[in-house]
Formats: sequence, C-alpha cells, structure tokens
Amino acid sequence: MHSLRRPLILFFTFLLGCLAADAAPAGAPPPPEVYGTKDLGRVQTNPIISGRDGAYSTRVGGVSVWVYGDTALTSPGADGGTWRHNTLSWTHDLYAPDRLSGFTDHADAIGVPAAFLPLTQDEIDYNARHHGDNCQEQPCNYEYGLWPGALQFDPEGGRILYTYSKMLLGPGAWNFTSMGTGIAVGQVMPPGPSSRPIVNPGSAEPTLLFEAGEPGFVNAAFTELVGGVPTIYFYDSSGGDGFTKPMHLARVPVASVLDRAAWRFYAGNGVWSDNVADAAVIFDGADQLSVHWSSFLGRYLAIYIQPLSTNAVARVADHPEGPWSDTVLLFQALTPADGGMDYCGMAHLELQRDGGRFEYVSYVRDTAPFQSERRLVEIEFKNRIEADGRDADYNTQDGVQLSDLVYPGQICMGMDNKLWRQMSLQFKLNVPHPSTITETTVELVSSGQNAGSYTSSLRAIAQDDVAPFVPGGSASFTDSYPLTSATVPWTPEAASSGVSVATPELRTLVQEVIDRPGWAVGNHLGLVFPEIRSKQKLRCFNDESVGVSTAALVRLGYYPNGVAVCLDATGGVDQMRVSREPAAGCPTAPPGGSLEFVFGRVGALRLSDGNVDLGPVRCAGGSTSTTQPIVRVADPEQPAGDASFYLCRTAGSPDFGHAQMSDGTTPARVPGPSACP
Repeated sequence: MHSLRRPLILFFTFLLGCLAADAAPAGAPPPPEVYGTKDLGRVQTNPIISGRDGAYSTRVGGVSVWVYGDTALTSPGADGGTWRHNTLSWTHDLYAPDRLSGFTDHADAIGVPAAFLPLTQDEIDYNARHHGDNCQEQPCNYEYGLWPGALQFDPEGGRILYTYSKMLLGPGAWNFTSMGTGIAVGQVMPPGPSSRPIVNPGSAEPTLLFEAGEPGFVNAAFTELVGGVPTIYFYDSSGGDGFTKPMHLARVPVASVLDRAAWRFYAGNGVWSDNVADAAVIFDGADQLSVHWSSFLGRYLAIYIQPLSTNAVARVADHPEGPWSDTVLLFQALTPADGGMDYCGMAHLELQRDGGRFEYVSYVRDTAPFQSERRLVEIEFKNRIEADGRDADYNTQDGVQLSDLVYPGQICMGMDNKLWRQMSLQFKLNVPHPSTITETTVELVSSGQNAGSYTSSLRAIAQDDVAPFVPGGSASFTDSYPLTSATVPWTPEAASSGVSVATPELRTLVQEVIDRPGWAVGNHLGLVFPEIRSKQKLRCFNDESVGVSTAALVRLGYYPNGVAVCLDATGGVDQMRVSREPAAGCPTAPPGGSLEFVFGRVGALRLSDGNVDLGPVRCAGGSTSTTQPIVRVADPEQPAGDASFYLCRTAGSPDFGHAQMSDGTTPARVPGPSACP
C-alpha cells in the first residue's frame, strides 16, 4: 500500500499515461461509456489531520464507514504521537452530490483520531524495544503497523470485517515489508473498536490468514449470494513491477471468513481451487480499487487510478472473475503538488444513485510533503440503444425498417415530400418494480436531415417487455402496439449533423410502464415518436447501426418504492399525519388551498450554521403543488437504520410546517427550499 511515510517523489509520476493498456481477452464486454464527470471538491476532513491514505468504505445500516491508512496529525494524541497507521470515520450523510459532511472520527480520550486496529502485546513489546532513542535491540527505528484494506458489513453476524496488512516499517523511503494479511472483527455502532481473532494458532503469525509471499486479498471486496449463501469476493494485487498490478480473486462464505480452509481461489477457466498458489491473474489493476455490481450497467464494475498516473479508469465484466473489458478513462485527477501523487482512487457503493448511473469516486491528492486532500468526483454513465433491432422507423411504403431506406443510417419522424414516418426506440432498463421515476430524457444525435417545424406527441409502448423490432412489418407502431395514456408533446429542433437533441421530460410515460405488474429488471422500454402528415416537416437522427457512439441514449433517475404511505394535512401543515396506506387506500378529503408535500432521507439531514439543512427533498405529491390535503406517496425502500421524513407547507411559504407533539410542545420550523419538479 501507498504510505505517507515516504518522501514525495516525482520519478515516473506521470509516465503511465503514455503506457499502452493491456488488451481485453476474448469474450470480454466493451468498456462502459461515460456521459460526464464533475469534480465535487474536497471531502470534509478533521482539521487536525494534515494527510492520510485510503479510503475504503462500506454501508452499515444508514451509516457510511470509511477506513484510512497512514494518517499525519498536526497535534499529538493521548499517546503523545502525531502518526497513526490506521484511522476510521463514519457519516450519516449518504448524499454525495454536495461532497459529504458530518464525519465522526474514531478518537482517543482527548478527541484525537486514534487507530482502530489493535496491535498484539507481542507487537507492542517489539515496537518498544526497537523505538528511537530508547532502542534496546537491533534493528533500531523499526516497528509493526497495520494498514487497513477493504471492509465489509456482515449483518447476520452483527459485525464489520476489516481486512488489513501487517507491515514491518523502517526508516527511509519506501522501507516497509509485508508480514501477511488478516481480518479484524469490529462492532457495528459506533464503528471503530475491533479485535484480531486467532486464526492460525501455534504459528509465528497467529492472527494472519495469509503469510508473507502469498497473495493478501485485501485490495477490494464485495458481498453477494452464491447458491443462496452470502459470500465475499476478495481481490488481490500482489506481484507486478510497479507499472502493473496483476489482480487475483478469492471467495469465501461470510460465516466462514476466518477459516482459511473455506477459502477458494480462482484458477482460471471456471475453476475454483483450494490452493492459493493456483490463483490466476484476471486483469491488471491497482493496489487500491473498488469492485462491485452495477445494476445500471448490468455488470461488475472495477474503478481505480492506474499506478503512477493521474488516470482514473474503469473496467467491467459479466462475472467477478471476468473476462474483464479494456479500461475506459473516467477522468484525469487533479495534478498533485511537485513530487506528489494521486492515488487510492475508488468508488463508494453506498453513495451510488439510480442503481449506478451515478458513481462517486474518491482519491487522495498530495498537496505538500506529508499533506494531502481527498477529492470526490461524480461519474455519470450512459445507457444507449444496445442493438440495431432496438431502434427503427416506419413509413407507408416500406413498413418497419431498422434503418430508413431513403435516408440510410438514419431513423426519421415526420414527413418529407412523399412519405410520413414514425420512429421508435427501445432501452433496456435495470429498474425494479415498483419504483418512482424522478427524471427521464432521451438524447439523439441529429443526422442533419431536417425540414420545417412541428410538434409530435410522444408515448410509450404499454407492454412489460418490448421485443426487438422486425423489419418488413406493414403496420405502424401506433397500430401495432398498445400505448400509454400519458403523452408528452415535443417540438424537436432542427439541429446540424452530429449535434445532440434532447426530448422534454418523459418520466410520466416511463412511470406508467414501470407501474405495470409484469415489469421487471432488465425489461425493455419502448418509446414511440408519431408522424405528422404534413409535407416537409421532418427530423432524422443517427441509427444505432451508424455506431455505438451516436446511438440514442436515455438518462433516467429513480428510487425503489417501499410500502405506500398517506400524508394527511387536513389538520394543517403544522399537524400533518403520516400513516401506512390501508387496504382501502388513502382517504379522500375536499380540496383546499395549494399545498406542497415533500419527502427526504434522514441520511441527508445535516447541520449548517446551527440550522438543520434538509439536503435533497423530492416532491411527494407528484407535482409542484396540489389542492388535495391528502396524498399517497411511495415510501422509498431503505436499509435498516435509515428512514424518510415528510414535510408540508402552504405553496409559496418560505418554510415548512411541523408536527404537533404529544406533550403540546412544538419544535422550531425548519427552513429549506422545495425540490419539487
């Protein structure tokens, strides 16, 4: 692992940007497409910390727990030291677009960040005998330290599992040796205190699962079911020459994670071996990285900063072992201070939005000797038309065609001098049922074939899963398919060739389809763009067959629904009642004044200048305002320990109401703007 102990160096820092990427093996999927990135700035850090390595994280209920390696302090802790080999913090803030805040550090008796991985008594005694001016035994100024790796939450066992490397650390640049790796077990809340179980009794290193010279399997981890059994996949980056980091893979049932005999190692060709020496190289990665399943991409996603570079990259695979795709550049990390580095780049699964359409990547940037900052970057991935049979147009002469016969490589809507046309698109959506759609727009690339101006009414195909289009059909899309009752008018602009053209907001169309009982993850949504039977009113766009980079894409936001609730403001905004929806549905009440109902997540609450900032809130009534004093909303599903909050206000009021407490007291009003669409 990278260590703040070394002097900052420039040698080879940016060389890797010129190195050729390794070729993807046969059968590997294409790399994901990036829609855009946004540097969100520095992640909040305790001001007593001048720099620290890391950080891996995991979700524990409604909390995000982060672990860090070497940590430099500006003030001594209770032990008189200003250096920690491992530290930990956590936050209830799971809304990354505003950079995260509210971190609490695991601290010592005087409030200074403290190590959370304990040394054994033998290790403590060794450090004392070899310490500085009081050195009693050679080699002097050597000590044992524990560097944390990936961590996972075990909800069934009620514990947090922390991987770590035991290091022998000496003076000078890059002077450290791995003694092996192990797993510490920590309490859930507050996170921090942990123990190192004996897993290899009678050996020289009884707490270590893997010895020096063996792969360590601490560099990335995720948990999923294998045959119904919760299983952790661990990745290892041992070996290589500094420019390459050959990755290996192991897996073990969560309940048996401390039993070396239960571990299996991927040996290639679909074989899992009980011999760690059989572990095969599956891709070239980095010492610090993240790997997890992305529902949005429908694949496993690995994210890291390439060694000795500023390149933050990603790979995808259909299986944890691969084959893994080529890398795609996500972003260039900010240039570090002279002689410094960018490192520890990884995504944080608990922060992703829309099933992984948005991923949030943190990395460490050196700003001065033994000083650094942790930055957060938002990544948005694309969801494009996936195959030629998923976009088509129709005209009265040729019927359904996967590409317009008059305008090859294009799909068109409207009418030229002779033929009127309809256009239809299909998108694979990994959106569960039930869900609430928060945004949907489609972007197409203009072919430059335009005529006149007109408005069309877009609709969705009212089917659970639309089959690929078949060329030659004689019926139009509007005659061939049942359509949604919801419609959205669109007046497409006459754009030049190669220019992206976006639809208006389409979430009402998509919501009607997602609400269908037969909708499931991985189904295809169909959208129909009807004709206008007036000559010289035409719009054409690039067909999927022209190239992946110009196929239509959809940008869709959602959150999964839980049990519906009823919000009742008939008693006023200061006495709103929230209850689960009864079997008969939410009651009705006569309409009244204009109201705004909003909901948010408790994890979004934070203090700002002494006031409670609501963070992100969404409209609960389905529109900007409503005259109905009782509304039904789908309470978002959230893991144990998290929750929603609901508020109501008179439309246009500067603040929200509050509930009447049972003892007659009333809490202070909470200022905050509505984020109703």
